[in-house]
Amino acid sequence: MSDPVSGEAIEIARPTDNLVLPFQAEQADVLGRLAKLGPTVNTILSRHDYPEPVSRLLGEAVALTALLGASLKSDGKLILQASTDGPVDLLVVDFVVPGSMRAYARFDADRLAALGANDDVLLLGHGHLAMTIDRGIDAERYQGVVPLEGTSLTEAADTYFQQSEQLPSFIRLAVARHFQAGENGEGVWTWRAGGLLVQKLTREGGLVSPKTFEEDWTRAKSLAETVEDHELLDPTLAPERLLYRLFHEEQVRVYRAIPLTTYCSCSRERVGEMRASAIEQLAQLDPGALPAAALRDPDPAVRTSAAAAFALRPAEERVAQLSPLLADPLRAVRITAARALADLPVAALAPTLQDRQRAALAEFVAAQQAMADMPSAQLN
Repeated sequence: MSDPVSGEAIEIARPTDNLVLPFQAEQADVLGRLAKLGPTVNTILSRHDYPEPVSRLLGEAVALTALLGASLKSDGKLILQASTDGPVDLLVVDFVVPGSMRAYARFDADRLAALGANDDVLLLGHGHLAMTIDRGIDAERYQGVVPLEGTSLTEAADTYFQQSEQLPSFIRLAVARHFQAGENGEGVWTWRAGGLLVQKLTREGGLVSPKTFEEDWTRAKSLAETVEDHELLDPTLAPERLLYRLFHEEQVRVYRAIPLTTYCSCSRERVGEMRASAIEQLAQLDPGALPAAALRDPDPAVRTSAAAAFALRPAEERVAQLSPLLADPLRAVRITAARALADLPVAALAPTLQDRQRAALAEFVAAQQAMADMPSAQLN
């Protein structure tokens, strides 16, 4: 005789989402991290009206930054920046310990529309990918930079691990839209992202032979390569279960998960500050990598930072690119452009621009005189 069936609805608990789960496969002697992002990445990508290819690319950058940032053990943040000559010329993702994230992408809508349906690999073009660890004002920054040569973020990250950490590494990133069913057959499409990072521990004291080391890594990498995108994105597949599915033969052990959240009010001012800061850091790495489009950006903070970065360009390029900024509606932009051109003879400018250059320099002098009695002026 069977028990009566209860009329109460049974609630099925979903696996934990929005996290990075560190793990170790002891037999193969590898460490790794698994990232699964749902509402967090959806919130980040939904804050701006990005075209779908840009959202996928930025989602990959968010997943990659989560995998990298989760390794930080103390206060600080990791900043991932990609600056290129492609249709998406700027990506910026911040990871703040213990797990707060924000991100931004800039793209050229016309160049993006000219790409084919399967040309996502061309979104970035050529440029640089920089990963910066900022531990605060009392600690020195660490920065690793690798070239982007028409490659994907995954390929660029693999190059970073080879050059900077010199560890055998495997990385897989996945991003896709997910349909979440609702009542009465209705539902919504949301973004999900996931990532898997596996790294071989280095040999210490010669306790492991080179042959065993390579065999262990080959076996662990082969297992990691079996992971499918849908497994990284499936909200019903618990991260612990996925790791057991991949590495159960290697005695996989998981550690405390790192929850991921999103932050930033995303006001126009905050976004502009983040992008302007990215331009300043890129100019320190490679002044020639900054695209001229930044000088025509709608945000004045971005135009100001870009004009300052162009001060190191050749004279002819400076005249061609910075002269229009002498008539910018914002005084800070006009002054920055004038200062970047100040070492050139006035005659190098067209007659119609010479008066603008003199006027902008006069504004700079007037601003300095107005601040002459302030304590900060004594530091100039």
